[in-house]
Amino acid sequence: MFTHGMLQNQPFNNRNRAGPVFNHNPNAFLVECVRNRRPGKALDVGMGSGRNSLFLASRGWDVTGFDIAYVAVAQARNRAKKLGVKLNAIVKRDADFDFGTEQWDLIVLTYQPFRDLLPKLKPSLKAGGVVVIENFHRDTMRERLLDEDATYRNNELLGLFSDFRILRYEDTAAKPDWGIEFPKNRLVRLEAQKGDIQHPGCDWKGVAKPTTANVHWGVMTLL
Repeated sequence: MFTHGMLQNQPFNNRNRAGPVFNHNPNAFLVECVRNRRPGKALDVGMGSGRNSLFLASRGWDVTGFDIAYVAVAQARNRAKKLGVKLNAIVKRDADFDFGTEQWDLIVLTYQPFRDLLPKLKPSLKAGGVVVIENFHRDTMRERLLDEDATYRNNELLGLFSDFRILRYEDTAAKPDWGIEFPKNRLVRLEAQKGDIQHPGCDWKGVAKPTTANVHWGVMTLL
């Protein structure tokens, strides 16, 4: 959640000591995406204090999470111990983390810059595995201070995962998890599945659509 491009290591460690600046509950989009999914091996990239990792672990997932902020990781470990759940929480920079090959059934990327990680992320996901993403739309930079690397343009996530099956994509105004003092920001969300798809396409509100469907700002356009 809080690695390169958003906050430096020490300032984020200080923020964790000072008090909450983000939602401590699990990400609502992630909760929806895994509701009917069989637990497997999950990776939480930029796990922060473990809100998503702990939720997944409590639902039977075998979870590994990592973050550059040692204070946040320590909080995650302590919470896992109190909850009695198993969690592999690691202090590591994303550039140094060994993602492996075909290791994960689920990769979580919430409020986490990841473009530079794609060459490692995609091979590390098992066939049939899913990636779940929530982050800011580029337009949000007009409303609040954000690193450009942590924002995404219209349909950019669809392009970055064009070789995946798009299970769900949203571009909507909603309350963000990061910076809870803001009532609403424009957010982008993606659930995408890796694997050979015989009939490529995407889902729009539960209805299968052709690969030429273009989705932006809550509107689907067939090209």
